[in-house]
Amino acid sequence: MPGHATLSQIDDFPNMGVSDIGLVRQTLLSRLYGRTQPSTLVGLSTQLSSIHSLLHRTVTNLEGNSVLVIGPRGSGKTTLIQKALSLLHHHKPQQEHGQEREQEQKKTHHVVKLSGFIHTTDKIALRDIARQLLITQDLENILIGSFSDAFTYILQQMRTDSSDRPTPLVFILEEFDLLAQHPKQSLLYTLFDIAQQSQRQTPIAVVGVTARVDVMDLLEKRVKSRFSHRQVYVQYTQSPEEFAQIVREALSTGDPGFDHRVDEVLADAPVRAYILEAYEFSKDPRRALRVFASAVARLSQLHPALSLDEIRESVGRERASAKMQVLRGISLLELYLLVAMRGLLGTGSGKFNFEMVYAEYKLFMSRYVMGSSGSMKVYKKPVAMKAFETLVELEIVRGVGEGNAAAGGVSGRNDLLAASGRAPKEYRMVQMMLEPGQVVELVEAREDVPAVVRRWAQQ
Repeated sequence: MPGHATLSQIDDFPNMGVSDIGLVRQTLLSRLYGRTQPSTLVGLSTQLSSIHSLLHRTVTNLEGNSVLVIGPRGSGKTTLIQKALSLLHHHKPQQEHGQEREQEQKKTHHVVKLSGFIHTTDKIALRDIARQLLITQDLENILIGSFSDAFTYILQQMRTDSSDRPTPLVFILEEFDLLAQHPKQSLLYTLFDIAQQSQRQTPIAVVGVTARVDVMDLLEKRVKSRFSHRQVYVQYTQSPEEFAQIVREALSTGDPGFDHRVDEVLADAPVRAYILEAYEFSKDPRRALRVFASAVARLSQLHPALSLDEIRESVGRERASAKMQVLRGISLLELYLLVAMRGLLGTGSGKFNFEMVYAEYKLFMSRYVMGSSGSMKVYKKPVAMKAFETLVELEIVRGVGEGNAAAGGVSGRNDLLAASGRAPKEYRMVQMMLEPGQVVELVEAREDVPAVVRRWAQQ
């Protein structure tokens, strides 16, 4: 293996082996932290084909395009786009023999990345666009004009420095819904307008990324008229088997020996249980992948295989968080409500309200009290509501904000307890911020929990 190989040169490992364990370590860590993507994206082949086809038409055929990629956080939107961009390197436009050397020195396309979290105004976005395109001439003078004029100037500078064939631009707009909150939406209008015109002088593709399914309602009429209305939807994986396969692909190198060890680690009962818990809790692969980071970071020539003991320790550390230490002091009623929430998670919904939790708790208690000679106390609803509010204050339970409901997000902890609101607080939707396995651990760690509740928590 060449010692100077870089991450961009090794999308896949199969033809390289793992003799340079440092490069393997670096690449796997980059995957685990989401900076690069594995060779295969599980469950996203259709979406990948759509996005790659669109970008390929812009880069190869000089065609203007725009698309929105919509899906919940952690579903793989950014990974999907990164993979589509990496595939463009394998589809360079055909060059005549005399142009090959020039093409090696000139990029086939430029990628500009913006984020609604960072680029909070059009001026900030425009300045970063110029920086990413390495254009600084008279920048301060043009920033005092309109966004459209300034952006047109930047495109003219690019055309001045280019050859006969224009260089396409690919704009990746993360947190697209936040960019839509800019005054007059000048940034989005200008980009969509140029993409719609399909100007062969400077063809651009605009890829918006958002977790809000109602994002189209945020766009002004004139912006909608310039948008192509292409939308690609990304969903969480639909089975624990696919979820586990995502983890395996992130750790795969293509080397038979290394990958066999990966399979052994993933088959270990505690590791397999943790991956299943991560799937049941949020379906976000990042929660499962982070427990492998420390073991991957310790790979070396002397220890070229993943350490199962290290991974088990990481699983233990994830479960024994500071929040878990606080929870060990909660009351029995508060613990019973958490067990009731765990039961609701088993119905397939991660969101519920106090009325649903209390009904689940009362159903169990009525069965126990009426079906046996037990003497457990059934708490009245106002008392249970106070216990529920304590869980909210501890941020073990968080309200699902009305503004974020479409995105699957959660709001601040005080939203649920505020006196104002469209619905009574007992009907406001919430989400438990614990994994099902953590609830079971809490029950098992308490000596004062009745045996029947222990069995309830295991169901």
